Amino acid sequence: MGFKIHIHPKPFTDIKKAVDYYNEQQKGLGEKFYKTIFKSFETLKANPYYKLDMIILDVTIQIHFPF
Repeated sequence: MGFKIHIHPKPFTDIKKAVDYYNEQQKGLGEKFYKTIFKSFETLKANPYYKLDMIILDVTIQIHFPF
């Protein structure tokens, strides 16, 4: 069964700002950040019950990034 992720447009604006910031700090770091974010989205699509919090029924993505 395939799952889709629907994300409000606002986070993409924030992600773009973060990518630009990280690229200013170190060349290529923003791209690494971007890939990390979208790899997490793919993980969530593959397993939508990942880290399901049963109290508030919300999905949490843990992103491993150096900042």
